[in-house]
Amino acid sequence: MLIRETEGGNPLVLYYNDPPSPDYPGSFSPVEKNILEHLDRRMPDIDTLEGLLEFLLSAGQELSPADRLSLVFLEEDGLRAVSRVVKTRYPEVFLQEGYTQDIREGSLPEVIEKGYPRVISDLAVYARLHPESVSSDLLVQEGLRSSMTCPLYTDDGKMVALFFRNSLRSRVYDEHQVNLHLAMAERLRQTVQKVYRIEELEKANRHYTEMLTFVSHELKSPLGSIVMDTNLILQGYLGDLSEKQKEKLTVITGKAEYLLGMIEDYLNLGRLENKELRMDIRKDVDFLSTVLEPALQAAASQAEEMDIRIERDYDLREALLSCDPGLMRIVMANLLSNGIKYGRTGGLLRVTLEATADRLTVRVYNTGPGFPASEKSRLFQKFSRLQTRELMSRKGTGVGLYTVWKIIKLHHGTVEASSEEHQWAEFRFSIPRKSP
Repeated sequence: MLIRETEGGNPLVLYYNDPPSPDYPGSFSPVEKNILEHLDRRMPDIDTLEGLLEFLLSAGQELSPADRLSLVFLEEDGLRAVSRVVKTRYPEVFLQEGYTQDIREGSLPEVIEKGYPRVISDLAVYARLHPESVSSDLLVQEGLRSSMTCPLYTDDGKMVALFFRNSLRSRVYDEHQVNLHLAMAERLRQTVQKVYRIEELEKANRHYTEMLTFVSHELKSPLGSIVMDTNLILQGYLGDLSEKQKEKLTVITGKAEYLLGMIEDYLNLGRLENKELRMDIRKDVDFLSTVLEPALQAAASQAEEMDIRIERDYDLREALLSCDPGLMRIVMANLLSNGIKYGRTGGLLRVTLEATADRLTVRVYNTGPGFPASEKSRLFQKFSRLQTRELMSRKGTGVGLYTVWKIIKLHHGTVEASSEEHQWAEFRFSIPRKSP
């Protein structure tokens, strides 16, 4: 034990820098051992940081007195401390979740540097002696008088968080309390690490999609203007053009339209990831006239550029079902664009529509390179592109088929693909005609 500060002859700040003796569990009472076993069994089943602290605050009260538990994470390579989760036994909280402090401010640098459990036996005295510690003052305003701080590490030894245990009474944490914490520290560390990494991945994915959506929105409008302006020029509104000028402007338009299509893919992905694409199920939607035919008309110019013949393989006059027509138009636009993009110049794109009493099935077939059976498992995965020389040479985002899969699943349907390599590929989906 290292006494860092005293006040009136009494220890005020203590660091427990010595590892516990091998027989320290022998000092635990039968009740403490039972509680430790219960905590050890239950903690792995908890999948949120809030749930973990809520559980420890209630189930661990007999083990170690606590009126407040909190987790503070170290961010920006250890330069910043952010309060992530706070659970208390009292209503008024001054040091709240989201509170951020630079590490160099206050007493945390010493805790991080030493890496040992720290006990402040009287927070009111400590706050008076350290007026620069804003966090200590806020805790005192909550009525807290004792504090125990324990570093938490990842498997590779990186300190990622600090676990705080506070009491409304002074001088309640001693060496025995530290040993009790150390007895459950490994399980606590594993649980916090698991949940922390999951939450960090979710946060990174959320920030990524937000950034992607923002950038896509910002690019969509100017690109749309480029397409509109070049088309006006091509149509002769600003005077006659030479053949060479027309050729260049056509290339510009094609590239801008490609980028617009890519941006639309990313915007749809962002809406799906952020749960902004709300299902708007409507009854008695005529899939043929509301979804399929408009999508085919929109794809006609893209098919014409590659001299691909579109064939309709259905004789239905209507196909009524319950669906979100807007989302299903996204599905058809992606499948048709995919069939043309990865089709063969001068080839065939065939769309088949089948309706039974219970289900609607759509097949989009194209002649072209297809894909090998070994690559089939990569289909419908986010940002995944098939690793064959011919397919990798075609431009694509790896987003469209994932969006198709997501929307079809939202409709409680199935989506599949089959192919004969170097010959053809077919993508098909089937959805119930009545919403479950």
